[in-house]
This record gives sequence, C-alpha cells and structure tokens, in this order.
Amino acid sequence: MRWGVHTGPIVVEEAANASPAGAIALGEVPHVAQQIQRLAVPGTGVIGASTARLVEAHFVCEALGPHLLDVLIAAGDRELQTFGSQG
Repeated sequence: MRWGVHTGPIVVEEAANASPAGAIALGEVPHVAQQIQRLAVPGTGVIGASTARLVEAHFVCEALGPHLLDVLIAAGDRELQTFGSQG
C-alpha cells in the first residue's frame, strides 16, 4: 500500500453514486494527492510541502526534490516522504 497527502481547500459535493459515503471531493488538492501517491514506493507515503509544514514537528520528513506532475501546484511546493514520528 502507498499513500499521498496534499493540503489545501477542497469542494465536497453530494453524489449518491460517487462513493460509499455519498460525497466526492473535488478540486486540485485530491488530484495532486493522487499524483504524489504514485511517487511513493510500496509501504510508504509522500506528502506535499504544505502538508509537511503542518506535521514537521511530529514526523521526520525527507525531501524528494521537485517532480513533474500532471497538475500545476503552488510555486515552491515540493513533495516529501515521511519516515517516522519525532517521538
């Protein structure tokens, strides 16, 4: 399993057949999260820089450097891989 997390505003729309919860997240954030998930090797996760800034006091993060995604993200936002808790 691998995962990707990107932080920012989203729009949630009710859609009866979209998901088991009956809602779907729309916008750039879920799309970027899906794209950065592909950068993770199995058993790990990748987070965007905006998410890293929120969790860096609790997790050790290692910069993966810039990556070309199918979507444009904020200038200076880079993908990071989490490695464990700060304890």
